[in-house]
Amino acid sequence: MVHKSIICRKSDFFASSSLQHETENEIVYNEVRLESIAPATFHLYLHWIYTNEIDVKILETPYDANKPNFQNTAGTFALMQLYIAADVPRDPGLERPLMDNLTRRVDQEKFNLGDNACKYIWQHISPEYGLRRIILDWVAGIMTPEQLRARERKWPRQLFVDLAMRQLEFARSAHGRASLRPMAGMKYCHSHRCEYHDHKDREERSLCREACREADIAEREASRKTAVVAEKAGKATRHERLYGYS
Repeated sequence: MVHKSIICRKSDFFASSSLQHETENEIVYNEVRLESIAPATFHLYLHWIYTNEIDVKILETPYDANKPNFQNTAGTFALMQLYIAADVPRDPGLERPLMDNLTRRVDQEKFNLGDNACKYIWQHISPEYGLRRIILDWVAGIMTPEQLRARERKWPRQLFVDLAMRQLEFARSAHGRASLRPMAGMKYCHSHRCEYHDHKDREERSLCREACREADIAEREASRKTAVVAEKAGKATRHERLYGYS
């Protein structure tokens, strides 16, 4: 059970489904079935609507916490499942934070995808969606020809066709494929996150690109201020250790 006022504010689907309707003498609660969404995926969505945060750690069990690769593989797939399921609740504010989370995972080398996950994505997502593009860019950036050949019978044939087309697109683009290659400590993928957002038209893309640029500037400024505060605190601590006072 969830709070109607909260979930209906986020989701057009739940707002129109009417979780409850009032009569003069009683409140009758209606049950809304979401058979196409896994319980874990919906749990992740509920966390989003209550906290405005997307955190796959809430899906961990004590057993999962002992598996070092859980956050990389299962965590990435959980985010992708929520991305696919986002069409059901019709939550317009969910897609871009989800994609931004995924692009950060690429930069932090926490993005990983199993063979079954690739099949699932290509079965449930249309070619024009940003989720396919980020997978193709990740594959193009980190996998060798030998690794790709080893997956020839495990991945959908259409994925390899799309990959070839995406590489051709990179070769013709201004910035080239190398600028999107995931590298430790570098923010290449996240800085291009607008390219993975889904836009209705060129105007929306332009507004999105400007919003991302302003957000990056604000984030860098916040990081700079945090570093300055930490540096001052460190100097004060060293001074106190040397002289016994601050």
